[in-house]
Amino acid sequence: MEYDKFLVERRRLIAKVIRAGYEKLATGASPFGDAVAVPPSPPTVAELLAEAENGQVEFKSSARYSYRPDIPEAAINEGVIKSVAAFLTPRAARCSSVSATTARC
Repeated sequence: MEYDKFLVERRRLIAKVIRAGYEKLATGASPFGDAVAVPPSPPTVAELLAEAENGQVEFKSSARYSYRPDIPEAAINEGVIKSVAAFLTPRAARCSSVSATTARC
């Protein structure tokens, strides 16, 4: 295919994708007949508090400040960083909260 023809074809295909995206946004229906899955709305803070901690939610009293004088703020920061990393890595979350003697990680 010659380069000029390639550019024309590319422009046509890009326009088709942009048009399809606009149709999905404007009408909620895909011009290609695909079912549009509407993602669930995220829970509110009140809903999160009502459900308490679980495999996806963990509450911390502070991410920066130590409320106990015997625990340095650096330890608080490190604990929060480890918790976030564990939640981002499901296997790590499972293994970090269970001792090595009770689970295989």
